[in-house]
Order: sequence, then C-alpha cells, then structure tokens
Amino acid sequence: MEEQKIVTPKNKKVLVIVAAVLVAVVALICAYSAFLVSAYGGGNTVAKGITVDGTDIGGMTVSEAVGAINDAKAALAENTVELIMDSKNTTALFSEFTVAYNAEEVAQEAFDYGKKGNIFSRIIQCRKIKKGKVNLETEAEVNPEDVSDYVSAFSQSVGSTVVENYYAINGDKLELRNGKPGDGIDEKLIEEEIIQVLKSGQSGKIGINFVRIDPAPWDVSARYEEICTEPSNASYEERDGKGYIVEAKKGYKFKKKDLEKLISENKDNEKTYTLELEVLEPEVTKVDESGLFKEVISEYTSSLAGSDSNRRNNVAVACASVNGTVLNPGEVFSFNKQVGAVTAAAGYKDATIFTAKGQEPGMGGGICQVSSTIYSAALYGNLEIVKRRNHMYIVGYVPYGQDATVYEGELDFRFANNTNEPLKVYCEIVGGNVVVKMLGKKPDPSLTVEIENVTVARTQPNTIVEEDATLDEGTVKVSSKGTIGLTVDTYKKIFKNGKLVSRDYLHRSVYKPINRVEIHG
Repeated sequence: MEEQKIVTPKNKKVLVIVAAVLVAVVALICAYSAFLVSAYGGGNTVAKGITVDGTDIGGMTVSEAVGAINDAKAALAENTVELIMDSKNTTALFSEFTVAYNAEEVAQEAFDYGKKGNIFSRIIQCRKIKKGKVNLETEAEVNPEDVSDYVSAFSQSVGSTVVENYYAINGDKLELRNGKPGDGIDEKLIEEEIIQVLKSGQSGKIGINFVRIDPAPWDVSARYEEICTEPSNASYEERDGKGYIVEAKKGYKFKKKDLEKLISENKDNEKTYTLELEVLEPEVTKVDESGLFKEVISEYTSSLAGSDSNRRNNVAVACASVNGTVLNPGEVFSFNKQVGAVTAAAGYKDATIFTAKGQEPGMGGGICQVSSTIYSAALYGNLEIVKRRNHMYIVGYVPYGQDATVYEGELDFRFANNTNEPLKVYCEIVGGNVVVKMLGKKPDPSLTVEIENVTVARTQPNTIVEEDATLDEGTVKVSSKGTIGLTVDTYKKIFKNGKLVSRDYLHRSVYKPINRVEIHG
C-alpha cells in the first residue's frame, strides 16, 4: 500500500517561506533589471559608459558622437608610417593618405546599445554598460590608390633593376622587347603592410628588402585582343542620357600565330624585334566641337603678384600643359599626368618651393598655384574631387583651405567630370593672373556654390635666435619672418535659386608654422 505524504503545519510554513523568498528574489531581479534598462537603455543620448575606440561618447547625441569620433580620428593625422631600407628611409604622415571611418554607423550602434532587441538582450547589454565594458570599434577604409602612389614613388627612389616586357606600335610595325629579371621591392606586399598600419591607428615601421623579381610573361592572347582591332571614327555619342566625345582610333590586323612564333623565336633576344601590321585608317578623325563647351560651368582667378620671372615661367608652362584638356563624363583629370615630367627639358626653371625645411629653391616652383586654381574652379563647379592635399605651410594665392599641392610621383590633384556632357579645362595667364574656366554644360543652372573656410586653430611660430660674431653687438637681422600655422575646415554650401539647400563638410587643412629666424650680433 502506497504511503501518503502528510503535509504538516510546519511543512506548510516552510513552503510559504520558500515561495515568499522566490517571489522576493524574482521581484528584486525584475526591479534591478527595470532599473538597468531605465538607467542605461533609455533617453535620447548614448548611454554613459560607452566608448568608441577608447573615446568616451556617453551622454552625446548621435551627431555629437559622430563629431567626437571624427575628432579623435583627426588626431591620428600626425602619426607616421616609416619605410626602412638601409639608408633609404622615408616617413609619411597618416594625413598623406585618405582613411575613412564608419563613424556614423558606429555612433548609431552606440546609441542603440541597450535600447533595442528583446528584454533579455537589453538587460545583458545594460549590465555591460554599467560595468564600463562597452567599447565599440570603428572600421577604417584606406584609399588604395594613395598607398599605391606612395609606394610607387618610394620604389622609384630606391631603384629597381627589373625590366618588364615592352611593346609599342610604330607606324605599321609592332615593336617588342623582352624584359629582364632583377632586384626590386615587392610593392604589393608593402602596400598591404602600410594599409594595416593605417587601419591600426598606431605609428608603425616597415622593414623592406630587395627581392628577385621576374618580369611578367608575355600574354599573347591579351596583346592580340588589345592591338588587333577595327578602326573607329571620331564621333559625339549619347549614352544613358550623357554625351561623350569618342576619339578616332586606327585599327590594326595581324595573325595571332605569327606573334606567338615571333616571341618564341626571340625569347633570348636582348634587342628590339618587330612584327608587320596592317594599318586600318578611320574615315572621320575629328569631332565638330562647335556645339560643345558653350557654357562656363565655373571659373576661378588667382594673382601672380610677387612672382619672379622663373616662377611666372613655370606657371605658364604648366598652364599650357593643362589648357584644352577634355574630359568625358566620369573621366578623371590628373594634374601630374597632364603636366608630365617637371624638368628643365620641359621648360621649367628653379623657383621657390615648400619643403620640410620651409621655403627653398626647387625645379618647377609655382606649379602648385595652377593646381590650386584648378581645384578652386572645380569646387565652385560642384565637380567631384578625387584627390587633394593641402600644402605644409600657408600660401597666399588662394584662400586658406582651397589650395592643392602637387609633387611629381608622390602627390597628385585629381577631379572627375560628374556632369552629363564633355568638359574642357581652360587654363591661361591673363594679365597678371592665372585664369581657369570649366567649360561645358551645367547639369542644373538653378544651383550655385559657395565655399566657406573656417579657421578652427592658430599656431604662432617660434623665434629661433642665431648668433653671428661678425655683427655689431645689439644688431638684429631677420633672415626669416616666419608664418603662422593654421587649422582650417572647408565647407561647400549649395544654393538652389538663391536658397541654401546644403552645407557639406569637405576636409580639414592643417598648415604648420614656419619659425621666425633672427640673427643677433
């Protein structure tokens, strides 16, 4: 017979106590959870205790958090990446590369932390906030083109004995020359390492050694597809609502097997060898431009006042190289590519340039005034700026924040034609001014652009005193007056029919001061 459990008054009392305790515990947990969610999972700001990459953004709105994150990233501009190769070391500031961060996305994630999701996940998140263990991380996106340009310039400075396979069309002949293996640097590997340093946010050093590199092998199929084409006439075409100037091109014919045989027979040939081509001429060689480039999309003028004859010469040579450049929609203007080698053979002379030491003579001094004037004209034309870097020190021919420095092989200025029609760059010296006009067709005539440059910081130059025993006591000579350092934020304001519709932040320009130098007797 099964025994029956007898519940005594004493047992009842124990059960009641246990139940009461459980209810109290549950109530406490619920109350604590409600407190956590109320204290850290509500409000119109980021919960206090949340950081992004170590930057405290607690108590901020999303827009304020975005500003704080961007300010913290701007502070990384002075960090460096150093390439070390025996005595050929070079150091670049982070500011020389374009690094974008997902500040808006992370700021929104921080704001939502503890506020979204089911109640259990919110409680867990709020507990982490309370313990101060919530640090969100941004993701950096590095412009690989900037890194590639920098590594390419470094590669040129250290030299390379690698000779790549080469071909060119000369009249009715395809000229080929075999490459040679040699010592060089692994540019792709170095680019990847630089990108990792930039993404880390910490200064870094990269050791580099020469490695044995073979030239890329001949790709007969690729060369055949590239060269063996039909001729094409010059024309103006409309595609997807946009107009394009199509340049005339000659066509060429040859047999693929003949090229394969020629390369195979000359694999050890160290001299140039040729293949006969059949040349096909186009019927129309030039487009009638009479209906194009009638509107001035934008223009900008900078003064050459104070320039010596050498500087004026350099500006004139650069203007001539740029003047008349035509860009189809989507095409990118490269100042360095358009100007070419800045050498005496190209007509350039020594004039003042900016270096890490300040101002000193250098080949082509003054051409940055041309790139800066083009940049300003591109800004007012609402054209897409692809690449721009400010000078190390302030310049006086354009407003602070509107300069664009260039240096052959290292720093380039680029903009894209984001209009729907071909664009022509007019660039000439008129009187004592550099005049740049963007000619084409305005996408929206009702829009106008204003550029606003806001000085956010000033740095006074130091005074360096040098003694000269040949001078009388008490005599003071100033060898360098020095210049102030500035930090300038640039904004683009767009008006439609005279009414402001947007004010967009473009960039921050940081100019270093140049010390004042006094010579005392």
